[in-house]
Amino acid sequence: MRLILVRHVQTVANAENRIYGRLDSDFTGEGLAQLEWLRRELAHERVDAVFSSPMSRALSVAKEMSKTLQLGTETIQVRDELSEMDFGIFEGLTYEEAMQRHPVEWESYCESCMEYKIPGGESFAEFERRIGEFIESLEDDDSTVLIVTHGGVVQSIMTRLLGFASEQRWHFRVRPASIVEIETAQGYGILNRLIWPREE
Repeated sequence: MRLILVRHVQTVANAENRIYGRLDSDFTGEGLAQLEWLRRELAHERVDAVFSSPMSRALSVAKEMSKTLQLGTETIQVRDELSEMDFGIFEGLTYEEAMQRHPVEWESYCESCMEYKIPGGESFAEFERRIGEFIESLEDDDSTVLIVTHGGVVQSIMTRLLGFASEQRWHFRVRPASIVEIETAQGYGILNRLIWPREE
């Protein structure tokens, strides 16, 4: 199976360095330019299935890619498991605001982010469990699958398929509009491509 993972394009919240998973945010001008770049990069791909997070910043990109690939937006399979992590009380805040407004919770999160469950949100363990369930639901065949989702989800899929520990997710830089291609064969993954638009 060949997986083409796409992170959504830049949003206002990205540009402002805000913590957000379940909130949505409009695309910036740079994000719209990145969308055109994605169209050009993926225009000649032959894709058998398209999956998307339900968040509008991902689903909007999935719809545009489906049009580019002449698949029709009705073919998109929206999966809740592909949603970004739920950051609970930190949602919508900058890192500085999170530290100031929730100092105790922020310290706990920083000390043990893999196990700590953010109040009103989820832990990394819960987050990665649902992503693992999604990956296991895919048939490992000769198909090519396009998945439009979020940076954290892409990192989790990469660590899982490429044999890295969850704590090593930060070793992968997944910028807005990144394209990651992973081929799976005989139980392990091969990284074929990791690209993103050039910053002007």
